[in-house]
Amino acid sequence: MLGYLLSKFYGIKFISECKQRNRGRYLITLICISWAGLLAFAFCPTPWNVVFLFINGFPLGMVWGLVFSYLEGRRFTEIMGAVMSVSLIFASGFIKTVGRWLMATFQVNEFWMPFFTGMLFFLPFVFCVWILENAPDPTERDKSLRTERVTMDAGMRKHFF
Repeated sequence: MLGYLLSKFYGIKFISECKQRNRGRYLITLICISWAGLLAFAFCPTPWNVVFLFINGFPLGMVWGLVFSYLEGRRFTEIMGAVMSVSLIFASGFIKTVGRWLMATFQVNEFWMPFFTGMLFFLPFVFCVWILENAPDPTERDKSLRTERVTMDAGMRKHFF
């Protein structure tokens, strides 16, 4: 939780400076770093493996902002954001169910279960990133109804604050 919390603060800088052409690559990289943390968590003996939960949580804290950036600037941004929130709540429960299923069916222990659960969803995740990357840009009507989000450097963030 600490890694996730701290990433929200770092994410303000990271996401505000993120250029549109790098979002998909950043999403996949962040998930891979998080997944590597789960692998190290499984290998490292307790109690030292808890450090890798920090490494797992830090990149995950920025994923929401990157995914939401695909939705910004559209007439229906708010409803798409609400649907994204509901899907996150549903996914949280579904992932726990899959983890329990892995433990019960394949006798995966509690240290390896998070890594293997992530493995099951990695290819579908990459496919979803591909869909986001190939989604149409906001239309002219969308743009006329919204303010375009531009990348912010340190000076612009300071001025905004």
